Amino acid sequence: MEASMSKVIKPLSTELALSATVGNTVSTATMVRLVNLSAGDLTITRSNSSNTKIGTFSMFADGEAFVRKDSTDILFASGAGANATSIAILD
Repeated sequence: MEASMSKVIKPLSTELALSATVGNTVSTATMVRLVNLSAGDLTITRSNSSNTKIGTFSMFADGEAFVRKDSTDILFASGAGANATSIAILD
């Protein structure tokens, strides 16, 4: 998914790598920009603070996605290469 030119993002945290084993709140973000820097597809998982899976989606190689989540929700990636940063979307 490409960001529309009418949408501007405001980074709110330093970009970090997501892990397959340790979930991350991405600085307690409610909106996250994800980028897959690997040559392969990854599965992104969103879980609540009790580590109960809420949902998953596939992120294609070299892909970008935006995820809205609760501040205590944690994100995982199925492998190396998924980076995340907390953002705000400005119109």
